[in-house]
Amino acid sequence: MFDVLRAIIGSPPRLETDGQFQLEPEQIIRTTTELKARVDGVFPDRGIGKMATHLESLARGTVEQIRWATRPLFGIRLVSLAAVLAFVGLVARFAIGWRLPTGVANLVDLAEVMDAFMNELLVVGAGLFFVFSFESRVKRRRALASLRDLRALAHIIDMHQLTKDPSRPTVGGGPEDVDDATNRELVAYLDLCSEMLAIVAKLAALYAQSLDDPVVLAAVDEVESLTSGLSAKIWQKIVILESAFS
Repeated sequence: MFDVLRAIIGSPPRLETDGQFQLEPEQIIRTTTELKARVDGVFPDRGIGKMATHLESLARGTVEQIRWATRPLFGIRLVSLAAVLAFVGLVARFAIGWRLPTGVANLVDLAEVMDAFMNELLVVGAGLFFVFSFESRVKRRRALASLRDLRALAHIIDMHQLTKDPSRPTVGGGPEDVDDATNRELVAYLDLCSEMLAIVAKLAALYAQSLDDPVVLAAVDEVESLTSGLSAKIWQKIVILESAFS
C-alpha cells in the first residue's frame, strides 16, 4: 500500500545504508591521540601541545556525550507516560459523564460551549507537547553546550597561529610556541593547527550524525563553516611559506 502511494505521489525511494559510511567516534579519538603524539614530538612543552591535550580530552568527552544522547532517558519517558495516562483518564471521565450545560438552547450556544472546550483541549495538548519534547530539549541543551566548547577551541587554535607571520623567515619575540622557528617549522606548526581544526569539525559532525534536531544541525553547520574558514586562512600561509622553498 505504501509503495502504491509512493508511486502516486512520486516521492523518491528511501536509501538503505549499512552504516559503513558514518563517522566512527573511536577512530576520531585514535586520530586525535596520534595527532597529540606528533605535536609532542615536534613541539615538546609548547602551547600547541596544551591545545592538543585539550582537544584529546574534548574528543573523549564528546564521544561520551554522544553515547548519552543516543540512549533513552527512561526517567523522563516515565513522567511523560504518566502525564499521558492522566490526560487519557481525564478525557475518558469527562466523555462518560458529559452532558450539555443547562441553558444551551440553540446552535450558537452550543458553538460557544464547544469553542471553550477546544481552547482547553489546546492548552492541555500544549502541555503534553512540552512533556513529550522535554527529553529532546535536554539533549539539545547538552549538545549545544558541547558545540560551544568546540567553537571556543577553534578560536583558540586560530589565536595561536594568528601571529605566525609567513613574511618573516623567523619568528623572534612572538609566542613561545615557535620562537626562532624556520620556515619549515612554521609550515609544520600551521599544518598541525589545520589538522586540529579538522578534528574539531569532525567532533561537531558527530552531533549531526547522532541527533536529528534542527537547532543542533544549525549549530554544527556554524562550527563546520568556522573551522573551514580558519583552515583556509592557515593554508594561505602555508602556500606562501612553501613557495619560499622552491
